[in-house]
Amino acid sequence: MTQIHRSRSPLRSGRLRSLLIVTLLAVLLAPVAAQASVKNGAKCSKVGQLFTVKQKKKSVDFVCVQEGSRRVWRVRVGVLPGGGTTPGGTTTAKPGEAPGGTATASDCDKAQYKATSTGVNNIVGCDHATTYSELAVTSGTSIVNGQSAVGFMSMPGVANESGGALFFNHPAGMATDGTRLAIADRNNNRVLIWTSAPTGNTAPNIVLGQPNFSTNNSGSALNEMNWPSDLSISSSGMLMVADSSNHRILIWRTFPTANGQAADISLDLGEGSWPWGVWTDGTKMMVSRTEAGDVKVWNSIPTASGQTAASFTIDPEIMGTPRQITSDGSKVIIGDENSRSPLGNRGSHVWNSFPTSASSNPDYFMLFGRDRNAGWYNGHIDSTGVYLLQRDLEILRTFPTANPAQADLTVAPPDVGLQGGDGGDVVKLGNRVYVLEYNASRIAAWNAVPTTASQAADFYIGSSGPADNSNRTAFMITNAVMSSDGTSLAINSDFERRVYVWKKVPGDNNAKPDHSFIVPFQPWDSVAATFKGTKIYAIAGEGKLHIWSGGIPQSKSTEPTTKLDTNIGGVTMSGLTAVAADSNYIYLADKQSAKVYVFNQIPTATSAPIFTLPGCPAATQLRSDGNYLVLTCIANPGTYVWTVGALANNQSGTTVTGTQFNLPMGGLPVNGGLFVADTGFDRVVWWSTMSAALSGGAPTAVLGASTGATKANSGLGINKFRMPRSLMVTHGYLWVGEQKFGNRVLRFKLG
Repeated sequence: MTQIHRSRSPLRSGRLRSLLIVTLLAVLLAPVAAQASVKNGAKCSKVGQLFTVKQKKKSVDFVCVQEGSRRVWRVRVGVLPGGGTTPGGTTTAKPGEAPGGTATASDCDKAQYKATSTGVNNIVGCDHATTYSELAVTSGTSIVNGQSAVGFMSMPGVANESGGALFFNHPAGMATDGTRLAIADRNNNRVLIWTSAPTGNTAPNIVLGQPNFSTNNSGSALNEMNWPSDLSISSSGMLMVADSSNHRILIWRTFPTANGQAADISLDLGEGSWPWGVWTDGTKMMVSRTEAGDVKVWNSIPTASGQTAASFTIDPEIMGTPRQITSDGSKVIIGDENSRSPLGNRGSHVWNSFPTSASSNPDYFMLFGRDRNAGWYNGHIDSTGVYLLQRDLEILRTFPTANPAQADLTVAPPDVGLQGGDGGDVVKLGNRVYVLEYNASRIAAWNAVPTTASQAADFYIGSSGPADNSNRTAFMITNAVMSSDGTSLAINSDFERRVYVWKKVPGDNNAKPDHSFIVPFQPWDSVAATFKGTKIYAIAGEGKLHIWSGGIPQSKSTEPTTKLDTNIGGVTMSGLTAVAADSNYIYLADKQSAKVYVFNQIPTATSAPIFTLPGCPAATQLRSDGNYLVLTCIANPGTYVWTVGALANNQSGTTVTGTQFNLPMGGLPVNGGLFVADTGFDRVVWWSTMSAALSGGAPTAVLGASTGATKANSGLGINKFRMPRSLMVTHGYLWVGEQKFGNRVLRFKLG
């Protein structure tokens, strides 16, 4: 039986990956290149140059980027924080996507992330049993190239530790050949295989991509993986894995039987591919390339490693960034995060018969169910029906030849629902139905096809039961943004709608917080500072602002003293995404107006800002050390600096130009220098002096990437990053929080 496969996505909350893709949001540049010479991978001359090519009535945007010593054109994928897309076309969480329902104190320890009710006032505090030692204060101001982290949070263990055979970390695809079951354990860089259908929470028998079940470092050898997003098993036992961040498909001609067994073939898809979905029946194969925005079909399986041209490529006008592939060899369903369908940008393209040529356009766009913003459809097709995961498990008795109004049965287990996210999947193996929950990092299983809408799963794999989310139990925080007042630590998560608090800055790896807050909006940014002689802690997002006077709250019952919604200082800030503060000012960045508003008092609904500065429509983070204000934007160039003592109304910031950025999400002025989290290049760059950063000087040192604006050292390891997003310096350490596809908070000793 052939299987259906998925791929990854992630920020949705989705893998900010578009390797060398830079977003254009408000910049319009006149074309200066000949259209015929502009294509993915072709040579270009000016980094940051943009060009739109008309292809089959479809406009494709390209940007000129630096790859090592070469300057080449790459397809540009749109990005917006707080509900828009991030690199690779993934998105951050939107209302109704991740946490759902109205949270109460009983939700503090449940598997599903719930938000409090709409509005700005409702907050739920949670206590957590924890003990940890306080981090000793040390001195230091500098980093060196390639430096390794010395401390870790938001991880199942420390360096190169997966958490074990049954600790999944955002698994993204599932497959079967009718006997065996396999999943792509994406963030652990491995594939897990059960040699027979599991009937309970039993450990897998085989691991691929790692030598054993304990490790999780990424790599590029034939026995290694870097962010695998999908897999497929033919009825004859041929196994294929979409090894996304290595831009390749790994092929085992016969089914592997040993841990760490190397693939027989590595099908190189080329830089700028980022394969998210793969399917095969052992005779032909299909691959979705998310970054390239197309689907490739081979009518016969390649027999050797390297680049083997596809039989044809499907690139219909309606397709944006294709994701997982679901097929039975006759019909095809392919997810899409950024479709151009008038029905919506998130859904699936459907072929009623298997494509046979480049002109085989999809028959329709699938988008139905109770939450049409929840994502695309992934799953399983066989003679008994179609089993798809989106927000819920959707069961259709026959294959729909047109967009269905609804499923024959929609299944959502009581209380916890299903948390498919960017990599959820469905497999039917015998009579059992297995649902892969990407955002709960587990498999929900039914011993027979469910027959009622609220039917609970019979058992879970990777979890002890419906209330158990192993990632959450380990306090693995999605999209971590850190703040410290020098005594306490707070980390907020937009996806989880949470603020986690450590009363002391922890010195132990993976220390659990003392308490946390469930908040009624997505806190995209935060700051802890001493303002006008008083400690404050503030979170901002979705047009809302909470401020605790007194600093990082020391009790779960401590409410914010300021709660503002949209109308802040007499200004409509429906796109509020970033906040900063220093001893004299509080700064707010609004992406809707593309402005930065500067206040010399705690904002109220009517207290007008004293300065309004030009910002950007993709502001991700603001930071001030009292000398410099830094705004980072997911754009190119995307880091802007103001001298605080010389602020004036409508004053533009100075652009940092000493290196090419790819979707930077965090900037930090500290110790007279500047750190920038260059998210799309999986690196952190540092200038030892702000003057060097503002005069076009090259970075003093780089963490993550080996050198320059490339992804040469991206992945999972103690000296590598996956989408570094936020930065903080306290106690003599640089702290780096990763965006969704990384999950980690890493600590680097400053020298």
